[in-house]
Amino acid sequence: MLARSRSIMQMLVVELLAAFLLSSVFGGLLARRGIIGCAADPTYPFGWLQVLFLLLGLLALWWSLRGILFPRVLPVGIFSTIAVGIGGLRVTLPTKQVGIDAFPSTHPSYAAAEASFFVFLLIPAIGIGADTRFVGCSLQFHYAFAWLLAGFAVGFPLLRLVGWYLLRRRLPPAVVRRTHQGIFIPISIALPVALVLFGWVYLPPLFAARLDAGSFAGGLASHPERAGETLHVAGRVVAGPVTCACAASRDSACQFAAVLLDLEQGGLVVARGVSDYADEVQRLAPETEARLYGDLSAAPRPDYTTAAGSCPSDPFPQDSSRPRAWLEVIGR
Repeated sequence: MLARSRSIMQMLVVELLAAFLLSSVFGGLLARRGIIGCAADPTYPFGWLQVLFLLLGLLALWWSLRGILFPRVLPVGIFSTIAVGIGGLRVTLPTKQVGIDAFPSTHPSYAAAEASFFVFLLIPAIGIGADTRFVGCSLQFHYAFAWLLAGFAVGFPLLRLVGWYLLRRRLPPAVVRRTHQGIFIPISIALPVALVLFGWVYLPPLFAARLDAGSFAGGLASHPERAGETLHVAGRVVAGPVTCACAASRDSACQFAAVLLDLEQGGLVVARGVSDYADEVQRLAPETEARLYGDLSAAPRPDYTTAAGSCPSDPFPQDSSRPRAWLEVIGR
């Protein structure tokens, strides 16, 4: 099992190499050409380094596709080992080959190992989003790179399953017997990390409190314990979005956006998003119901400053007749 696990890890490394190298090269080429409504940008380099990345990426892709679509049995050496103690560190080193194992180049169980590792490749695409109106021309390479990575993350496992079940690219049953045991170690490494990472991001919003006109009546004066909490705020957009530090080449791409939410008897809440979270606020339209997730505070945060200037934390006229709170948006 250890020999096959090692071979599966090597297979995953080659596929990841292909994904990163080719996404980088083709992302740069797409940005040079101009995508998502942006003009061509020849400042993205394409020189000998990109050519090298392209050749290495294509080689890694060819090796990966060959193993999936043209199955073969690869000999894998099995080695005896010796444990060496270095201070408090214990290292296991191979000594001599004591046997050879047959490693099938493809099997549907490998798709589970790929998915457990490649799920991390979806993070850039999740972060940058699919709505190109809010990406901005300065990020067109990042948009292409993120979604190309996502394509590889889905493509390799899907192609492996299609090749095995639809195209019938299989090896004899005697060769693939107990092959699935080789994925136990890779999955036991990647899956806990994936669960912790995605759980850290997606579980807190599911259990966070929700403030609206009824539950927040009287504002923070009546609910001082809510200050400093991370929660959902639901209300009607009565002003904004006010944007700031926008990219000169694309008006809709901004680093700051704020809206004013009306929670009726709960008062007013100024919700601002900076950096990537500005996109979440920019999408809101006046006189519509909105729900935002973020950190609630009893005082506005410092103004957001960029190279383009200072963006006021609270750009809306003051209204002393109604209580006001401030929300730093970190999601929807």
